[in-house]
Amino acid sequence: MRASSPWTQPARRLAALGAIGLAGCALAACSSGTTSAATPATSSGVGGTQHQPAAPATSGQAGSTTGVPSAFPSPVRQALAALAARTSLPLAGPTDLASPDALSALTALERASWSVQLYACPRPEPLNSPAISSCEDGADTEGGFGVHEEASAAAAQAALPAVASIAGPAQPVRGCPASSPQTTVDGQTVALCGPSGSPPTMASWTEGDWHIVWLLNGEQGTALTAALTPLVERLDHVDLPPHPGILGVDEAPDGQHATAAWAVGDTVFWDFAYHSAVQAADMAASTQSFRP
Repeated sequence: MRASSPWTQPARRLAALGAIGLAGCALAACSSGTTSAATPATSSGVGGTQHQPAAPATSGQAGSTTGVPSAFPSPVRQALAALAARTSLPLAGPTDLASPDALSALTALERASWSVQLYACPRPEPLNSPAISSCEDGADTEGGFGVHEEASAAAAQAALPAVASIAGPAQPVRGCPASSPQTTVDGQTVALCGPSGSPPTMASWTEGDWHIVWLLNGEQGTALTAALTPLVERLDHVDLPPHPGILGVDEAPDGQHATAAWAVGDTVFWDFAYHSAVQAADMAASTQSFRP
């Protein structure tokens, strides 16, 4: 059985997802600086330089609609409202979460990115409470979401494989070659690939403009079908954001670590679920732009 890599450890993965935006910031020759969402805004903006977005967020930029604040679960709403006072980056978040009232949130803000981490603490904690640090392990981590900006729309598209990476930014997501053997899961054609003479290590398929890439953990035959079927069925009933994207899934011993990432112009949006690929799909499908 494959052990979890450091990239699948929630604190490292979520921190890295937020930090990927720094690469785009560097390309744009901007300054960076980590700030707390609880710190009052200054006239110079985040990181000492006022952010000037290429274009303001529009209705449906992140997903299909712009949600009123009441549409968002409490921890998401509170986190986005705090970030709204600190940045002019596009804001968006999922409106569909598992047990949202039990979640606590931590926010992080950089010059060209922000992220929200969600934890299931023994009891819900206030936004950015120091007590949340005690919940930062796999058993208590639910996932997170965020945004980062790249230097151009082309750079944002190119960043998607790293953001949705299964093994880490140094190993971007790539689906199976077109010549790979195929199987059918609940009516969906799925490509399978891996080392010659060994069980498949990866499954991939397309869903509209999205590429689904699943790192397997030894599943074959009926076990493979059982692993993939819940996500295949879910994608028949929910609409992922209407923009090119990647959903990367790691069938790890401690859960299905799944990241959905998509690009709108020069902006990359992402949702991460630590335990369930279906939850990641639901988060992405329900993501709405936020207007305080």
